[in-house]
Amino acid sequence: MRKIGSLLLHTSAEIPYSRVSVGYECLDRELFKPERCYELTGKSGVKLARVQTGWAKCEKEKGVYDFAWLDEIVDSLLAQHVQPWFCVCFGNPLYMPDALTPAAVGCVPLLYGEDVLNAWKAYVRAMAAHYKGRITHFEIWNEPNGRAFWYPGEPNGAEYASLVSLTGGIIREVIPEARIGGVVAGYAVNEYLEDFCGAIPADDIDFFCYHAYTLKPEENYLDAVRNLRNCFERHGLGHVELWQGEAGCPSWFPPNHWLHPRFPGTERLQAVWILRRFVLDLAAGAAVSSYFIIADMMEKPYAKARDVLANPARHGLLNGLTYTPKKAYEIISRLATLLAGDCFPLPRPSSVSCPGAEEKNVSFSFTVQGSPVWAYYLVTDVEVETPMREGCTVRLGAPGLKSPVLIDPFTGDCFRPEEGDITRRQDCLILRNMPIGEYPLFLCEEELYGIG
Repeated sequence: MRKIGSLLLHTSAEIPYSRVSVGYECLDRELFKPERCYELTGKSGVKLARVQTGWAKCEKEKGVYDFAWLDEIVDSLLAQHVQPWFCVCFGNPLYMPDALTPAAVGCVPLLYGEDVLNAWKAYVRAMAAHYKGRITHFEIWNEPNGRAFWYPGEPNGAEYASLVSLTGGIIREVIPEARIGGVVAGYAVNEYLEDFCGAIPADDIDFFCYHAYTLKPEENYLDAVRNLRNCFERHGLGHVELWQGEAGCPSWFPPNHWLHPRFPGTERLQAVWILRRFVLDLAAGAAVSSYFIIADMMEKPYAKARDVLANPARHGLLNGLTYTPKKAYEIISRLATLLAGDCFPLPRPSSVSCPGAEEKNVSFSFTVQGSPVWAYYLVTDVEVETPMREGCTVRLGAPGLKSPVLIDPFTGDCFRPEEGDITRRQDCLILRNMPIGEYPLFLCEEELYGIG
């Protein structure tokens, strides 16, 4: 192949729409400095940002609401042409004296009696009125199926459905066009999810987020999301959009981390993982993919409902000490350009033959701005760096590509296959002497993206 240039990236101001989202979570606990992140976020091309509202930080005196800290986040992101979406969550120690953290992380208003619930309703109404015209999507709570965020009771799917209906209903009274979402950690169809889907009225929910934290992104993922979709359809909720609402991979793991107790992590691992995660999300039909988090959480200890982590894993796209970009930031920036506009998975056939490779390979087809795109890679263990292999044969089902180019999203380099390595048939396009690696390579029409 012959290198013909590099992928030209676009800023958030230059991209009208992208499914790529980034996390601005945990600012109710001041775990990083957002003012050091806004400009780089705008330069990345990302168009969406998940922001947690933090009741405790908005109401420090009963009945008095101060949204100045949240306004600074929302308005700064909007100024960068990034649309925030809200995770409406957590309690308030003013009303919950047993809260284990100052932010009352995970303390559920439903579980504290009528007076606390009325205070929650008043807060939600004030929050919705304040952000009418700026926020359209409201996800209710965070990971309610885990004890770390559902306190003081035990997680209960039907109980969570009540919280979504109650909170979303108040938001819609103020913002009739608001879109209301639910969320769980993981993506398994289990008793909790069945109970939630059986209890939530169809009109009370528009989108549903799952959080996809696994060290190997492919692990049971596509089948699991398909089962998730089937569960919603079985309960008369087929209209609900599925979002991959939070997922991340650290560039550094603390000792005994639950994802990998013995691996220290690397920036390469994080970057490879992101590429595989976002391509898989698109293949699964997720309407949004959100990465946790914009910067390492290093300003204060990370508090959950029942524990506090003094030195949490470093998931950030930006270094939490210097606020400089990691390799992962480059990757998100390229993905924001590669997945700009309308993107949909398509069942076009494709196959990859890689002599000598022991690892399984996968290939996916989708359309970007109406043009066909394929992505393919080896399903390696992400902890181990796997060199790029040459000499593969890639078959793309009809209609194929008229002027094929290969884009390496890890480096940004773009290549044109040699004409002698291209065979055009009525039913497929065959490309020989192609590379394959541990992360997705993109095949597309040369005119689809800017190359310079």
